[in-house]
Amino acid sequence: MKRKEEYEKDEPRFQELMRRDKKVNKYYYFTNDEIEFMAKHDLVRFSEKFPAEAQNYMSW
Repeated sequence: MKRKEEYEKDEPRFQELMRRDKKVNKYYYFTNDEIEFMAKHDLVRFSEKFPAEAQNYMSW
C-alpha cells in the first residue's frame, strides 16, 4: 500500500489520465505502464471508469 506522501504526489497524474478520452490502440485507452500505474494507485476508481483496462491488469 502506498504511503500518504506517495499517494498525494501521484494523484495529479492519476487525475490527468482519468480524463483521457482517446484510445491508444483498438481496445485500450492506456499503455501497459499507464494501466499498471493507475491500477496500483486506485484500482476501484480506475475500474469504475475503465473496466476493460482494469480487468486486463487483474489478469496479469
